[in-house]
Amino acid sequence: MFNVLKGVTLACLLFIMACRSKSSQQEKPDFIDVSAYLKGQLAYLDTVPFAFEKTILKDSVYTDTVFLNKEQLKVLVLPFLTEELEKKNFQELYKETLFADAGINSITLTYEPENNKELPVQRVDVYVNPETQQIDRLYIVRSNNTNDSSFTQQLLWKHNKSCRIITTVYKPDQTEKVLNEKINWNDTEE
Repeated sequence: MFNVLKGVTLACLLFIMACRSKSSQQEKPDFIDVSAYLKGQLAYLDTVPFAFEKTILKDSVYTDTVFLNKEQLKVLVLPFLTEELEKKNFQELYKETLFADAGINSITLTYEPENNKELPVQRVDVYVNPETQQIDRLYIVRSNNTNDSSFTQQLLWKHNKSCRIITTVYKPDQTEKVLNEKINWNDTEE
């Protein structure tokens, strides 16, 4: 009888320890693969016959409108396809918060560095349409510092429509310089 009681007690202890270890090792949710999405959008652009109109504003003043080819657009987007946004790295380095925003009819998934605040990509927002369950927009903020300046770049990608890249350069003892580049290929809303 004593051996049976001892065995049941041991089984209960093992069960409790197993439950504790599972709750202490909470797994992260499966993140949206931001890098694959952006690469997929660029691949989509290779299949469509759109013209890519780029409007440039410097410090909020209109300066030029030019047409880009697909390769020129890819070069502009390439700095946002960083190693830390690759699925495996992204899942390990970032934390996710979720917000349902009725004001813009969107579910916003925000990703920010979990521990390393020195990562180039400081924020990623993915806006998902709750009715279609499709990504509507993607917003990425990346930063970099050099010896004499620092800059922040923001990418706002509208699914199958357009993108906007805003680059802000900061130099000591100078006013910030802002370059706003809007590339439109299928956005009839603006």
